[in-house]
Amino acid sequence: MTDDRLDRPFERELRAVLDEMAPREVPGTLHASVAQVPFETAQSPRHHWLPEGRRLAGAILLLAVIVVAGLAIVTRQPSVGPGNSTPHSSIVSGFVEQTDGVAGYRMLRPTNWTALGGGPIDGRSYLGPGPANAQQGIVVTVMNLQLTAASLGANNLSAQWLLFQQDSSLAGWTAGIEAMWARDGERFSLLRTLPHARIYSLSLPAGSPSIELIAYAIDQGQPLILALQASGTEADLSRLEAEGIVDDFATMAGSITAIPADPQNVVPALPTLGPLAPGPS
Repeated sequence: MTDDRLDRPFERELRAVLDEMAPREVPGTLHASVAQVPFETAQSPRHHWLPEGRRLAGAILLLAVIVVAGLAIVTRQPSVGPGNSTPHSSIVSGFVEQTDGVAGYRMLRPTNWTALGGGPIDGRSYLGPGPANAQQGIVVTVMNLQLTAASLGANNLSAQWLLFQQDSSLAGWTAGIEAMWARDGERFSLLRTLPHARIYSLSLPAGSPSIELIAYAIDQGQPLILALQASGTEADLSRLEAEGIVDDFATMAGSITAIPADPQNVVPALPTLGPLAPGPS
């Protein structure tokens, strides 16, 4: 029985489409081309990844770049800082970052040294282990000259502050100080040049049992002085170099920065009263 619906236009068009989709003989040339596909696929490079594989490989590469960049940044971090400065001398057990709003500075200072009461005029002093007097021992004093000048007033300004007022660059300021020393007959030598500080050795007058190391630094437009006075058997520059004391002094000088005066901002806590060692001249 013939289905009358096939005589309708829609059914005839549908039948034509189905006939076109029916399997038919493949041309010989196409057979030959298809036959080559497995061989060519097997010979194709193995790194022709799927899109998902490419995205995964890109993510892995990006992660590797981030890790390497992070390691490079960590490697280039300054060696001076809390917890990452190793002492060179036997008299320094370690360094601690000291914030001292009384004297207007922050720096790495020896953990095992004794701090004396500080103030804005005379700064803060730290005594090395062992005897500390005019005949024997080591003492370090740090001062913020801007704070000192503000406390002294216009009639009692130090020579270093006046020279800084003439030239506030590190090179200009220290050049003025060197000229002053030369004029006064002082014997001095430049030991180290740091990014924002210069360290000198200063020989005191003949017969004096002491030698001084003095660092002049500038931070945030403020002049700072760090002075080490060594007496007795320690008053020997060659010995200070050999024992690593000059290196430890450079660590302190390289870390010093200026902070606003604030007697409440002292971390770790330090004495507020007591005698001070003589400040740098």
